Amino acid sequence: MRAPFNDRLWKFQQTVLFARLIALLALFAVGAITELGLGLQRQELDASTRLDAIAYGSGLRARVDRELNTIIYLSSGLSAYLAVRHDSLDRAEIQSILGELHKNSGLIRNLGIAVGEILTYVYPLKGNEKAIGINYRQHPGQWPVVEKVINSRKGALAGPIDLVQGGSGFIYRAPVLVKGEYWGLLSTVIDTDLLFRAAFRDMTDKRFEFAIRDGSAGGPGGRVLHGRAGLFDDPACLQLAAEVPNGTWIYGVLPVRSGSSNLLWILRFLGWTVAVLVSIATFMFLRHRVEMAQLALADSLTGLPNRRLFDDRIHLALERVKRTPGGRLGVLFIDLDGFKDINDTYGHRMGDHLLQVLAGRLLRAIRASDTLARWGGDEFVLLVEEGSDEPLAQLVTRLRQAVEEPVYVGDLTLAVGASIGLSHFPEDGETVHQLITAADQNMYADKSVRKAGQPPVAAR
Repeated sequence: MRAPFNDRLWKFQQTVLFARLIALLALFAVGAITELGLGLQRQELDASTRLDAIAYGSGLRARVDRELNTIIYLSSGLSAYLAVRHDSLDRAEIQSILGELHKNSGLIRNLGIAVGEILTYVYPLKGNEKAIGINYRQHPGQWPVVEKVINSRKGALAGPIDLVQGGSGFIYRAPVLVKGEYWGLLSTVIDTDLLFRAAFRDMTDKRFEFAIRDGSAGGPGGRVLHGRAGLFDDPACLQLAAEVPNGTWIYGVLPVRSGSSNLLWILRFLGWTVAVLVSIATFMFLRHRVEMAQLALADSLTGLPNRRLFDDRIHLALERVKRTPGGRLGVLFIDLDGFKDINDTYGHRMGDHLLQVLAGRLLRAIRASDTLARWGGDEFVLLVEEGSDEPLAQLVTRLRQAVEEPVYVGDLTLAVGASIGLSHFPEDGETVHQLITAADQNMYADKSVRKAGQPPVAAR
């Protein structure tokens, strides 16, 4: 059963709160252990240096994420293309597309497309001829990751690994899914040296030394991807975790120490005070932002997206579908028939309870990718992407059944009807205003038909 929209926001808020509290506790715990272990003989960072180290580590993490996300974005676009054209692929066209992607990213060493589990296309072909025709099942060094990608239907980043073509690098593998089923695999080989050189080219702060290790397996012994391995063994090393596709990288930042000074003890005390104040201020700021986001985007009664969020979703969806040849989407207006009578007879509290129950039913009747919002009063609006007439007609039937099933509250049996209007892109309009207006008009037409005692028309 899918949780309402505000439940997801509430859980996110609790997750942020829990993470910040755990981070704060860990900070104190590590600091206390460090202080006890080092004693009066170990130099310690002052508060300003520690805060700068956190900012420096966050900057390193953001830069690598930016470079990786650029490559992942290119791979996602190619995966979508393959999913659409899987049954009519042209080798020359594929090689041309791979060439453009390779040219647009200076970090990509080569790209490969496997049909099933056989590597069928590679770019550039020169120097990679031996890779064509490879069956991943026959390569124990690569098959476990490939199998995991196939089974999870999610992209994964592996490496650095030795390549069949020679050399080493990171490999981002993404499954190509056709109607939810595995069709093939897109492999993007990223030059390790070029990746880190591009990410860190202007990180010239000599006060810090840093390294990166693989933290996916947990524990302190992950493989070092960049920098000095011994850096992580230093108790003064600040470690920041970052999610990468199907894994985690740990960024270690170590301040370069200078000569000891009695003043460091005072600075240490002041620094911890500043760190606590900054942590509290950051937590309060994040909590406020999450609460404001929840109030701004969710209907307070049903927990569904409100009109503001729906407007944003439909604009984005319309832009996407306009860029997709043959792209379609549907907008459905749902109005509850007889709701006012229940509200007037049993009061607003009972009416509010009925709206909450029906909102939950409607959510369970749609896909996770669809957007159901409360338009106002007893009206709901639904955005459905990539819908053809027949599935949308079936969806209208499901929605009507979900609404018209009686709601039992104690000894009361509450029942309402549903007038539903549907508009399609591009048949009923090419703008948000046109689609919403058409759906609204079709809803009123359906209401008129239902009042006249005629069977409802699902598509309109």
